[in-house]
Amino acid sequence: MKTDKTKIVVAGGGHGGLAAAALLARKGFDVTVFEAQAEEAMGYDWCDCIRMSCFDRTGLERPNDEWLTPMKAISYYNPRKSVCIRTGTQDSSVSFVIERKLLLRHLIALARGSGAKLCFSRRVLSAVTQGDRVVGVLTETGEVRADIVIDAAGMDSPVRRSLPAGCGIQREIDASDTLFTYRALFEDTGTASDMPAYSAYFCHLGVEGFDWVIRETDHVDVLIGAFGGLSEEMIRNAVDDFKRDHPYIGDQILRGGSCSRIPVRRTLPKFVCDGYAAIGDSAAMIEPLSGSGMTLSIRSAGFLADAIEQAQDCSTASLWSYESAYFRSNLSLILRQQTLKDVMHCLGARNIDTLFEKQMVTVKDFTSGKQTSSDLLHKVTGAVSAPSMLPVFAEMLLRSRKQKKLLRTLPQDYSYAHVLRWIDDYDRF
Repeated sequence: MKTDKTKIVVAGGGHGGLAAAALLARKGFDVTVFEAQAEEAMGYDWCDCIRMSCFDRTGLERPNDEWLTPMKAISYYNPRKSVCIRTGTQDSSVSFVIERKLLLRHLIALARGSGAKLCFSRRVLSAVTQGDRVVGVLTETGEVRADIVIDAAGMDSPVRRSLPAGCGIQREIDASDTLFTYRALFEDTGTASDMPAYSAYFCHLGVEGFDWVIRETDHVDVLIGAFGGLSEEMIRNAVDDFKRDHPYIGDQILRGGSCSRIPVRRTLPKFVCDGYAAIGDSAAMIEPLSGSGMTLSIRSAGFLADAIEQAQDCSTASLWSYESAYFRSNLSLILRQQTLKDVMHCLGARNIDTLFEKQMVTVKDFTSGKQTSSDLLHKVTGAVSAPSMLPVFAEMLLRSRKQKKLLRTLPQDYSYAHVLRWIDDYDRF
């Protein structure tokens, strides 16, 4: 695609949007980012995990090494805490913990230094469309026309929500795919403990959701997550219970202490249309078990920049290579985690306990480890010894077969009929 007159608008200053802005500006495109927040207010006041490979593969400079702390291995607990699945030694050269504000500062510097224009404190209100084509965005100060709009405005994106039905893109993230979270960084009292530094809990205190306690060098990161909503009583009960198991959690909150919402679902089945491409939370580019999405979003910026550079025009067909590349790289991870998330979400605490205690879920289900015949035997033995779990086991096997089919039948080139069939199979996964 010609770069001298091609105008690109990035709606929102998400991680993927800023990374895409930097890459496209370097390729010579006219790129403008509109972000509702002031620059100094960007980013949550806590840390999250990221894999450095997302920078290397996209050709973007890594953040300052001084900002990075090697991530430790995660241990997963069932509701009654009778089983701890330890994921083993984490490769410290791969995954790191970084302050989100520092990461966004880095991405902003990359975008600005590459020539992208950054407009902070300027909210995007909706897409501007002609028929089923996106031709720009409406901001607080008026319309801005563009050849391509990159939607990086988050899970509640006003751009995606305003798309015409004919674009074929899901406009809302369902409540059942939303995790309501409370997160705070507590003081570390220094009390010795044998508990894993990174502990994750399913259905903690019987609440459908996902919690964690992460002990870093100077604080304890506590997240309480529930489907359907959180009350102050639920938060208080969960924190008090964690303080009994993790005695180093102090009373003082150093940072955070606020509630938010994150998407926990597989990526939207279609996130491109004429003149439009979504990235990051706008497309639900997250790992469905945890809601973590920074790595996927930044890595996806490389796929998007390559697709736009190689596109003949701004059509769905030209942008489809972005979606195809994303799914070919991430589909197995997304669907494996979606299966576990669905199982954990629908079973309830008692049955999740059975899954753990009968070894129907093991460390390989939480990692990229290849399942062997011995692993399958453990699952079969567990299911046979707990007949009520046989339907669950059958569903997990069926999902595994569907996952392979979806990857095999993913259209590499755009064909309306072929893509429609694939989306239907993906939605029914």
